[in-house]
Amino acid sequence: MALRDELIMTKKRDFENKFQNAVLSNPDLKSKYGHLWVGIKNNVDELRKYIDEEYAFTIRPFIKPVYFTIAENLIKYAEQLQLPEDQREEAYKKDKLNETKGKIFPTGIDEELQIRLIRAHGNYITGILGKDNPLIKKIFVGKENNELAKYVFESSLLTSKEKIEKLLMKSPKEILDSQDPFIYFLRNTQLELKELRAKISEITNTISVLNQQLGEAAFYVYGNQIPPDATSTLRISDGRVQGYEYNGTIAPPKTTYYGLWNRWYSFGKKDYPWGLHPRWHNIPEGLDLSIPIGFASTNDIVGGNSGSSLININKEVVGLAHDGNLESLAGDFIFLEHNNRTVSTDSWGLMESLKHVFKANRLFEELEKGKIE
Repeated sequence: MALRDELIMTKKRDFENKFQNAVLSNPDLKSKYGHLWVGIKNNVDELRKYIDEEYAFTIRPFIKPVYFTIAENLIKYAEQLQLPEDQREEAYKKDKLNETKGKIFPTGIDEELQIRLIRAHGNYITGILGKDNPLIKKIFVGKENNELAKYVFESSLLTSKEKIEKLLMKSPKEILDSQDPFIYFLRNTQLELKELRAKISEITNTISVLNQQLGEAAFYVYGNQIPPDATSTLRISDGRVQGYEYNGTIAPPKTTYYGLWNRWYSFGKKDYPWGLHPRWHNIPEGLDLSIPIGFASTNDIVGGNSGSSLININKEVVGLAHDGNLESLAGDFIFLEHNNRTVSTDSWGLMESLKHVFKANRLFEELEKGKIE
């Protein structure tokens, strides 16, 4: 989203041009850092040659049909059987072989779920590589969505115990050379994937070094005007509690207990999208619903900052950072104070929940007094 925002990209281009001109106009800086922009561009251009296939050939766990795991096990079985007995792993020697074969097809497979995962994986790699890619044409024969999933499921040799048993009767070479879509995909991508990852690792390591040098150049040009990158040392980000414009309205700076129960009641006490744990269904006596439970602030947050404490000018912990708003996703490469927000749990609201909801009185008193009595 941010990369397609012309205002954001104009700001980035303007900064980059000014920064580059400052380096190139200084003879000493130019001699040491003038090559960085060309170097980074060349390496990024080289990375583009490999990244699509690397993404497509990497099987993502959240869209991985179980049949890929079965295919992996079958490939290993066939490769092991091609070895002399004394060179095989223990599980593939004669006295263990039947037991190993019996474990290849797992029990309790949810076929409906697996068909949906086949569709998700098929659409994912087709979206990356394109319909005309030879691998895509071979495996999916021009089919998409539900037709793709149905075709792969029905043409696969791995989707039932009976099919597996039949396949195991074949020779190791016949198994490895089979046209099963899952075995075919693995056999025609995973070796190349290792080579791609080696190339990508080399390129990204080079880019990392160039980026470090770019950081040095930025320090020479801007000094302490730009905060440093995180280096596993303590950093403090200044900010203030503040709402922001959101979908044609204003997101308030704080959310209270009123808002918590209002959403639950307003959406008919349903589990989604604003469900509450049964512990929270009844409003406890004595809880002030106007107490805030979360707030948005202008602190700069990116991935990895969750769990950080928020302190006020009196050095008191007032919150716990746990998220950023959608607009903060651009924070990896630009911070825009007008709508980039850190989202935090309010310490006051947290303490009140310990007292009134969880009845953790001893913990409440320890936190309140700062000591155990």
